[in-house]
Amino acid sequence: MHELEPYLKVGKIRTAHGIHGAFKIELFSDDVARLAYLQNARLVNPHNPQDFIEVKLSLQGRKPETLILSALGIETKEAIMAYQNWYVEVERANAKLLAPGEYFVCDLINCCVVDKTHGEIGIVKDVLQNTSQDVLVISQKGQPDILLPKVDEFILQIDLAAGKIYTNLPHGLFELYRPENS
Repeated sequence: MHELEPYLKVGKIRTAHGIHGAFKIELFSDDVARLAYLQNARLVNPHNPQDFIEVKLSLQGRKPETLILSALGIETKEAIMAYQNWYVEVERANAKLLAPGEYFVCDLINCCVVDKTHGEIGIVKDVLQNTSQDVLVISQKGQPDILLPKVDEFILQIDLAAGKIYTNLPHGLFELYRPENS
């Protein structure tokens, strides 16, 4: 059974904005509007996830790749700077619903990848999102990572409950990542 995280990281506090405790958040979503509705969240220490504070957020402004937020009770630049580089997390139950076929990246991480031809080939260790489509980075024991575009042609099924992603790798891709074929 693949356990889903109860909280989702939606961004990271980058710096203060002004002198009254507002802050800029680096977003982990490509959709700024999706996160502009945030109200209840928690700020989490990246070095100690048990160190967090619950906050009520309000939107102060919006830029193309960042939001400017404020948290009730954090009212000075110095106070918010104590949380610089902390994660902003929301409860999964309060996250915006995803369309069919959309997944949170954190849910794909650590899924076992099972290919139709090659069987179990590895574990998803990252998802690259800076390309025309998402790319799964599949870690293999003793082998280079496989980079697999997350497109319907190659992804047969994603079963989050089982923690498995079933694939049909393109011809030659598996062999390409085998050092003995260099």
